[in-house]
Amino acid sequence: SHTNGVYNENGYRYEGTDPSNYIYMTNKSTNEKELWRIIGVFNDGANGEEVIRVRRHYEKNSYPTMKYDSNSKNHFPNTTMYNTLSSTYNLNNYSHTVNYKMYLGTSDSFKTLTSSGYYTAERGTTPGDTATNSYNNSVSFIGSVGLIYPSDYGYAVLASDCPRTKELYNYDGTAACYNNNWLYQGNSNGQWLISPSASGARNAFAASLHGFVLDYIGVSDALASSPVMSLEAGVMVKGTGTKSDPYEIV
Repeated sequence: SHTNGVYNENGYRYEGTDPSNYIYMTNKSTNEKELWRIIGVFNDGANGEEVIRVRRHYEKNSYPTMKYDSNSKNHFPNTTMYNTLSSTYNLNNYSHTVNYKMYLGTSDSFKTLTSSGYYTAERGTTPGDTATNSYNNSVSFIGSVGLIYPSDYGYAVLASDCPRTKELYNYDGTAACYNNNWLYQGNSNGQWLISPSASGARNAFAASLHGFVLDYIGVSDALASSPVMSLEAGVMVKGTGTKSDPYEIV
């Protein structure tokens, strides 16, 4: 019914400029209450069960920056970024979080892919370059923390503002595709996406500062990044999900 900005597009997703998807997560190692945002509900649990994927919130143009990998490789679970993020964003530090399945399929045809095309490619059998050469063509792994997918970014804008027939590589041609997209990081820096390039170990996907998605960003570059974790689907919350009244786990 699209209540509160939730749409059913390859998962139940929050879409639009500023949907009511804010949620507090408490880091038990620091006792700090952090503001995160709900991406949606997906069958991405370690055993195919439903989980709620959430992403730590930063204001536009205020994201921390990080290299995807300091060793010029693009298989995410073996990158310096994953090693750094997982030391903080793990099940010990956040209640009601679960390990979840992350998809690392990719495509050389990124310039022609729509949101649904990316969704299919991410869950496909084409591995990233590093996985092809060093990790048995691996296209998925199970862990505690990842990044958003290209398809997440594509679907985070309403179809009424940005047609689903539009390739993500061409999002910069329609300002609403990124300005009305709650996952757009702002125009000061690009943002890392989890997907690796199939054609070169030194490259991975990113949402550019101009609002479109591309795959030839060097993994040794420091881009905006924001961790993604998963909550148990049955978690109970209070609040309305607005920025002034975020959901809070009870």
